[in-house]
Formats: sequence, C-alpha cells, structure tokens
Amino acid sequence: MRRGAHQVLLLDAGGLLVQNAAMATERPGEVAARTEFVAKVYAQLGYTAVNVGPHELAAGLADLRRFGKLAKVQLLSANLRDAKTNGPAFDRYLLRQVGPLKVAVIGVVTGAMAERGRLVHDQGLTVQEPLEVLQELVPELRKQGADVVVLLSQLRRAEIETL
Repeated sequence: MRRGAHQVLLLDAGGLLVQNAAMATERPGEVAARTEFVAKVYAQLGYTAVNVGPHELAAGLADLRRFGKLAKVQLLSANLRDAKTNGPAFDRYLLRQVGPLKVAVIGVVTGAMAERGRLVHDQGLTVQEPLEVLQELVPELRKQGADVVVLLSQLRRAEIETL
C-alpha cells in the first residue's frame, strides 16, 4: 500500500503482548522478549497506534511504555486514568490527516477492567465507563474536524451492543 503512495494508518486494537492477562503464567523473561520483538516489528512496519487493554497492562506499565517508545507508536486509551492525578494514563486519541480525510482513532477498554486489581488498581490506574467517555469524546473530535472516527476496543459483547 505504501509503495503505491497510499496513506495508511496501521493500528492495533490490543491483546498481543501477554498471552494470558488474567493469570501471570508467563515464564521469566518471556513477556520482555515478546514485547521487544513486537516493538521492533511494529517500528519496522510503521504502526501508528496501539490500544491499551488487559494484555498490554499485564506487561507492566514500565515495560508497556518502553514498548511504545521502541515501537514508535502512540499508546491509546480514552478511559484508563492515572489514579493520582485523575488525568489520562495514556493518549486519549489520535487525530491524523490521511489523504483527504481527517481520521480520529480512539482506544477503550472494558469497564469490567476495574475488577482486575493487579492490572488496574495495583498499577495506580482507574477505569472510566467506556460509553460515557465516548459520548463526550466523539462530539469533541467531530468539532475538531474528524471525518471518520475509528474505535479500537477491548470491550465485552454487551458493551459493544450498547454502543
């Protein structure tokens, strides 16, 4: 696509870095090795953004942020918050001109993530309800000129149906 002079956004909805986010069953060093490998591949392919979900959080915030820098990607989550500051834990969205379109990309994680103490609370995070966040953010992005809004989600089926 890029060789044909097409403008492309490579995006990842999340779920790749740790195989089983609910259980810490990875062998020592396995997550770090996978994170570094995936980061190198994403950097080489030119990925733009990754949605932060449970599989990314299971790597730990320090390794996740290192992954973002190595991969040269924006880590997105509109509804993960820093518990200390109540500010966004990651970039809430990406707004980029792609050819004739202004494209907004939003990442969200299930509100049920709040139940996962090790992945959320133990890392100093809180989770806002995704629907509330999207009801606020989508009109804001439309006002900023977004022609297309792309949602990268780590939502449960019921949440998707509600959307």
